[in-house]
Amino acid sequence: VQLEPGAYVAHAQCLGYAGEKRPVTVVKGQPQQLVFELDRGNSISGRILDTSGQGVAGAKVVALKEFASPDADIEEILMGLIELEDMTNEVSAETVSAEDGSYQLDGLKEFWFVVRAVAPGFEPGQTDKTPAPREQVNITLRAGGVVTGIVRDDAGRPVSGARISAHQETTSQAMFDIILAKSRPPVDEVESGDTGEFEFGTLGSGVFNFRVVAPGFRPHVESKVRVSSDTTLDLRLEPGLVIAGYVQGPSGEPVVGARLRAQVSGAAARGRPEIAIISFGDNEVTTNAEGAFLFDTLESGDYNLLAHHKDYQTLRRKGVRPESGELELRMSFGGRVRGLVTDDN
Repeated sequence: VQLEPGAYVAHAQCLGYAGEKRPVTVVKGQPQQLVFELDRGNSISGRILDTSGQGVAGAKVVALKEFASPDADIEEILMGLIELEDMTNEVSAETVSAEDGSYQLDGLKEFWFVVRAVAPGFEPGQTDKTPAPREQVNITLRAGGVVTGIVRDDAGRPVSGARISAHQETTSQAMFDIILAKSRPPVDEVESGDTGEFEFGTLGSGVFNFRVVAPGFRPHVESKVRVSSDTTLDLRLEPGLVIAGYVQGPSGEPVVGARLRAQVSGAAARGRPEIAIISFGDNEVTTNAEGAFLFDTLESGDYNLLAHHKDYQTLRRKGVRPESGELELRMSFGGRVRGLVTDDN
């Protein structure tokens, strides 16, 4: 694998084995070989059933790692918070139920998991704090219906190609449970068609947060929506504000492949509404062959821009406002520090 110099986390994963993560530092001109020894791991198995006890075939079943063990103290929970970014949207194992509703999730570490099942025509179902290994973890799904909707812009025109994700709202009042629930992957995700219309067949009734993203528009979250089989959603998107420009080197050469992140700052960050969904991947772009970049999904406010490239010093520009004209970011050549770490012998 060809990588730019820098710090990485290598993640080896194979069906039926417990995955392993390992930090690695890539140095230019120094090839490395990583050897992973994966354990067989543990399994959680059972059946997905309807309310009459019949097996549900074709259900998507996933295992989501818990923050901490059920009897964890505050120190262990806080240590789990440190891994929140790595755990966000992470699925530890997944499978599809067989004709009789049976399933088996393999390759799990010896820990506790949420087991979630989603199937067309049913409401989502799950079991919490399920230890691995464990057998006969059965999940009963109640019959659901179809939730439909349309995505429009602020003038009422349909928006095609928008991604709509449905996140189940937690009923827990415990702070750490709320944080973890808001970082979970969506229950389901669909895309709007040419007419802006979309359809969920896996939600049934309940309270959900719907997140909508589309190129050229600000991300939109419709929070705590109570849906049923006859719910129709009308989701409106506002045009995204733009920060655009070029990244250049010391001699004015275009810097190709620079990674930029736009982070809202100051009072705008503190004044934001309640967070319904946690995401760490927003507002990141890469420069093209001309060194150009474009953020076109931003809200109003001040932003800090961070530009990174392996051959240049990391550049930070503070207090950038959208729609303030084309930016020119000039990066300086970076230095490298090399050394040798030895033991006391």
